Amino acid sequence: MTNNLIKNFKQISRGDTIIAGGKGASLGELTQAGIPVPQGFVILSSAFDKFIEEADLNVEIDSILHKVDKEKIHTIENASEKIQALILGAKMSEDISKEIEKSYKKLDSEFVAVRSSATAEDSTSATWAGQLDTFLNTTEENLLENVKRCWASLFTLRAIFYRFEQNLHKQKISVAIVVQKMIESEKSGIAFSVHPVTEDSNQVLIEAGLGLGEAIVSGSITPDNYVVDKRGFKILDINVNKQTKAIYKKENGGNEWKELGEKGNEQVLTEKEIIKLAKLVVKIENHYSSPQDIEWVLEKNKFYITQSRPITTISKAESTTHIYHKIMTRPLSLIDCECWDIGERIKLPEKFKGLLFFDPIFIYTPKKAVAIYYNLTDPKQNIQHLIDYLEKNLLWFRKEKNKFDKDCQEIRQLMKT
Repeated sequence: MTNNLIKNFKQISRGDTIIAGGKGASLGELTQAGIPVPQGFVILSSAFDKFIEEADLNVEIDSILHKVDKEKIHTIENASEKIQALILGAKMSEDISKEIEKSYKKLDSEFVAVRSSATAEDSTSATWAGQLDTFLNTTEENLLENVKRCWASLFTLRAIFYRFEQNLHKQKISVAIVVQKMIESEKSGIAFSVHPVTEDSNQVLIEAGLGLGEAIVSGSITPDNYVVDKRGFKILDINVNKQTKAIYKKENGGNEWKELGEKGNEQVLTEKEIIKLAKLVVKIENHYSSPQDIEWVLEKNKFYITQSRPITTISKAESTTHIYHKIMTRPLSLIDCECWDIGERIKLPEKFKGLLFFDPIFIYTPKKAVAIYYNLTDPKQNIQHLIDYLEKNLLWFRKEKNKFDKDCQEIRQLMKT
């Protein structure tokens, strides 16, 4: 039964995306390649399919999705609410739950990370990164519930919109779940084996913060960033950002924010750690023979890799002109978040004559900040990519912009009182 529903990382490789999803297959591949990865196992997509079949939800889910019109956001919201309620309300059979609990006990770890891994996730043609849910510091007590919540996240508003936007709504999409030993990360972050903005293939970009990596991935903090030259592993740039708070594990499970005080002013990684991590990043890139977007953690002076996915947005051809637009495989933190009044929109262009000004554009979703880098003050900058993106996602953008404007109004009101 276990081989049909669950496999540990040592039994999985990159060719197993259909049963383990992109995340699960990647972690299995990294483990087999000798890359330091926290121990874990994958609840295969067959377990989700079995759960849906036993709960007799297939027909009902298909019927609900059939009524979705991606141009009408309320139809997506209704579908999301109904399908998630069906999944969370259904009972998990004992043959599935017992196998999960048995594999959890073999990890011999009180706390685990429970991560969604869609079967189409992290492919080079369509990436599900950031669309599905993750639950850190999960205990035996809430393990099965969090597995169901990960299954249900295949049908969040964002995930449903994404499958229609990518024309995946007619394909069979399933979801596997990665259950992984939690590392007591003192430091964590993201690394790109090719500079994601300049697309320089000779540079590694590392982002680092204190505590759990969720703070960086969700855009809640602005991390340090370091640039390293691959050819001699020379550090080219160190940019230290103040971090006022960090996410840490609660004593009894779950996470909590903690204030850092003076510690938050310090550089997160030492130069020795930066070079050590850069070498590990290059090793992973060489293994896959393609640019990689990597999540890492540091515990007791040892780096662990918790995810590696291909960077799908690197240009195929070299260009002599750097265009600072980019839609990455993950959301990055907002560099700037301002509330502009009508007066500011009029007066700022008057003050800074000779520069090109555009109304500020902000796209914000709870716990996920979507950053689009554009040098809008440069007359040579081609903004057609931005225009195309906004036209393609106009309804979603309007909805999120309205939310943002409402938040700004509430902030101003609080400041007045």
